[in-house]
Amino acid sequence: MLEDFEGQQPSWQLVESDCQVSLVEHKRVFSGARSGRGCELMTIQADRGTYVYAGHPIQSARAIEELQLGVWIRANRSGLQLLGRVVLPRSLDPHSGKPLTVWIRGTSYTQVGRWQYLVLNKVTSLLTRQTRMLRNELGPEVDDKEAFIDQIAVNIYGGLGTTSVNFDDIYVENRVGTKSAHFGPSPFQNARPVTAREEWSDASHWTGRRALNHSSNTAELEGSVLLAAGRPLFPRLLQYQGESFELLQTAQVSGVILAAPPTSHQLAEAERLNLWLVAPPPELRGPDSLGAQFDRVLAWDLGHRLTSRDIDATRRLADEIRRADPVADRPLVCNVHNSQLRYSRYADLLLFGRDVLGSSFELKDYGKWLRHQQRLARPGTPFWAAVQTNLAASVTDQWSLISGERVLSSAAEYEQMRLLALSGVAAGARGLCYASQRSLAAGDVSRRRLLSLAVLNQELSLLEPWTSTGKLVAQVATNDPQVRVSVLAIDRSHLLLPIRYADGAQYSAGSKTNKKLRFVVPGIPSSNEAYLVTSSKLVPLSQKRVTGGTLIVLDDFHLAAAIVLTQDPLVFQRLTAQLSEQQSRATRQLHDLAQAELAHIATTISQSEDMPLQAQQWFNQAQSATQHAQQQLVSGNLRASDEKSMRALQLNGLTRRAMWEKVAGRFQWPVASPWLVSFDGLRLHWSYSSRFQGLQAGSNLLPGGHFENLNHMLDHGWQQNATEQSTIRSDVELTPQDRKSGSYALRLRAWPTDPGQSAQLVDSAPLTIHSPTIQTEPGQLLRVHGWLKIPAPITGSEDGLLISDSGGGNSLALRILKVGDAWREFVLYRAANEKGNLQLSFRLTGLGEALIDAVIITPLELSADQPANSEQADRVVPVLR
Repeated sequence: MLEDFEGQQPSWQLVESDCQVSLVEHKRVFSGARSGRGCELMTIQADRGTYVYAGHPIQSARAIEELQLGVWIRANRSGLQLLGRVVLPRSLDPHSGKPLTVWIRGTSYTQVGRWQYLVLNKVTSLLTRQTRMLRNELGPEVDDKEAFIDQIAVNIYGGLGTTSVNFDDIYVENRVGTKSAHFGPSPFQNARPVTAREEWSDASHWTGRRALNHSSNTAELEGSVLLAAGRPLFPRLLQYQGESFELLQTAQVSGVILAAPPTSHQLAEAERLNLWLVAPPPELRGPDSLGAQFDRVLAWDLGHRLTSRDIDATRRLADEIRRADPVADRPLVCNVHNSQLRYSRYADLLLFGRDVLGSSFELKDYGKWLRHQQRLARPGTPFWAAVQTNLAASVTDQWSLISGERVLSSAAEYEQMRLLALSGVAAGARGLCYASQRSLAAGDVSRRRLLSLAVLNQELSLLEPWTSTGKLVAQVATNDPQVRVSVLAIDRSHLLLPIRYADGAQYSAGSKTNKKLRFVVPGIPSSNEAYLVTSSKLVPLSQKRVTGGTLIVLDDFHLAAAIVLTQDPLVFQRLTAQLSEQQSRATRQLHDLAQAELAHIATTISQSEDMPLQAQQWFNQAQSATQHAQQQLVSGNLRASDEKSMRALQLNGLTRRAMWEKVAGRFQWPVASPWLVSFDGLRLHWSYSSRFQGLQAGSNLLPGGHFENLNHMLDHGWQQNATEQSTIRSDVELTPQDRKSGSYALRLRAWPTDPGQSAQLVDSAPLTIHSPTIQTEPGQLLRVHGWLKIPAPITGSEDGLLISDSGGGNSLALRILKVGDAWREFVLYRAANEKGNLQLSFRLTGLGEALIDAVIITPLELSADQPANSEQADRVVPVLR
């Protein structure tokens, strides 16, 4: 922040105008400020004209595209506009002989009587246009190299008569300094007036296309902040699956992601229910064809799972939309699989997401992966993070194929959805997109998802001031190595997000701790108060000044929490008012979620004959807590009901985790069996595993998997796919030097072309080996067995060596980052798809080396001559037991 206006001396001044103007009042006032105590008031009386500039000096900032200047104002008239004075030190003004200066314009004021943040960004784009006009006027020698901004101004001309404006908090973000200094005794004496030619040439700033950006119903992106109807928004968007918009509104989402262009009915419903839409555009029929009927479109969708092959088509679509959309700054968004840097040149927002739940990718690494993806894009590119509400379809497809029972979908646990969402926030996401494969109106599974979304979004709505505009300023360690605290800052307050990053949470998230959580937050003024934000109340927390900052202690920490540190009483008042407004609905939804989860757990564990004692105790306690929550709800004691419901949710999570660990904990990798990747799969495991007690492995179906002869492998369809990357080299070979069996093993390697860049990030897997596709009966149960070795950690990617199959896909892939010097066995159980085939892929996703040997695929068959006894079954197919 450049200026907070807490002092006594006014700092704005009238510097330039094209009309007769008198200063009626100018002073610092200490009431009605946007933040803190003080702001600056300026009242003018003006005759007919077009501009009166009130200016304020800033520290010189180089004119780069990432630079962002902003100021908060409140006025009694609309149309006021932020400007920045650009100095061209390599070009002289022919009249004064001093460096040439020019004004560039930012956003305009629309919310009369309310505080509004005006922004000046996209500096080099604006400067290029002004430089072109200057060259037409002064000649081609005008040079904009080394340009910098040293002043901001607001055109406070609101029309004939009196205009009154308050100024508060000036921000300068992404500043790069310059050796040049302010010059001249008056900071604005060299600023040149806007000529009539410039006003006509740049009229789009004032009317038509640009003016539509500030309609009360449209969305625009200002830097990394998304403004919807003029207010910062942290969008919580749900993938549409045919539900009524009224049902989606009960999930407390702010918008809907459509797979097709919005219909007139959907646009009308979104307007009626105050929902935003993200959708592909309709057929584009020329400039301004995306008219006012599309005001509820938050962003235009350029596509999903885009790769390098889609770049040209995406660029053309982006150009067409920008020509057709009269709202100049409505963002374009796309979901990319790779080539993040190139796509960030055409899209304003990127959507990052992957199937985490039920996979071997640790949920605790999701935030790191999101930051990795952002670093691969252009600096400063904002992004949205995906949050799963179901397991991937490839997982439930495998459930169906193996069991013979049709499984349509599976609900993510509430705690898993919460961890994914908060991990996205902690990574710096500017919005969340809830991935949904089934309608929220379809049965008990969907009802649990609906309630989970409602409770989660209720919490996130309280945090929106920080999530929509805050900056990630610190990551703080705690006394628990599994817990890290992310610190987001806005003016005069901070949001702390302690999150437990435990192993295996992608399978089942329940986790417990018996110790208090302690951590020290640096850089917090002693005047700040700390509050724990729950669904029903603000809980004051004790804090203590210690060496290094402020000590915060949480007596009862479970998986995640939200803590606000503030010295602004308005923050406390806003949160209290919001909690009071939503408490009745939130309490009911919290109780209903705890009850729905408990019923689901009861149905699932009824299939188990051996429930751990601790799990049974937690389940009984959850039943008691849910009953007490219901009693308190009926009696009107909402806070007590909330506390019991929250306790029931925690106990539900502990029960699920204990049951899952009892079964899956016997095996090295849960993804070996599709049924072991979530609590929901345990019902199928218990119901159907007895069918496989007599199965034995048949003959190997995979040719060339012992990697003994290259020609033999090629003849049978083994394939190599190397991704061309200028900074990475790769190779694959059959090596005799390190093998598990036979004479050779398969070795995959990737390394940087520049040895000094060994820590670089990798956006596409450098090397992939595909096996031939084996053919068998549809639904045939298959056993994949092999050996692998990774001598040193694979870097540049969170996926390491990825072993996947066409049945389970990446969701059920085995991910290995390091094994060590010893060979390690791997086993996967899969069902052939409806076509009866299966293909393996070995993907080296980062930099390093991996060795693979003795890979076979065998069908599991029942021996008619000698049925396997239980001891043999344990030996032959242990995962299915």
